[in-house]
Amino acid sequence: DKLQWNSQGGRYDAASSKCTADVGCSEGTGSFADAFYAQVLAYSLGLGELLADPTKLDLHLAATAKLNCVHTNISTGALEEGCPNGLVIMTGRPLGTTDLQVWEMATYDH
Repeated sequence: DKLQWNSQGGRYDAASSKCTADVGCSEGTGSFADAFYAQVLAYSLGLGELLADPTKLDLHLAATAKLNCVHTNISTGALEEGCPNGLVIMTGRPLGTTDLQVWEMATYDH
């Protein structure tokens, strides 16, 4: 939690920087749509919660729905809200380095 949790954004960051031991990180970048795929596996296999504070999972999922639900307007090339094809894998990086691939979650048994 100290290295990834973004209390202002209510999510786990995809990457962190300017980190101090026992304090945490002052900068975070991006949001992965599949950050909690391990939780999907744990639920599917009957292992339960992976987090000490499950409310953070709810907050993170709400942030993911907001941040990763974007698409490219095919007419203008602009990034717009809405996810007609699914969630984008990662957001928060500069557009030149963001691939905007859609997350295609596999089931736990594949």
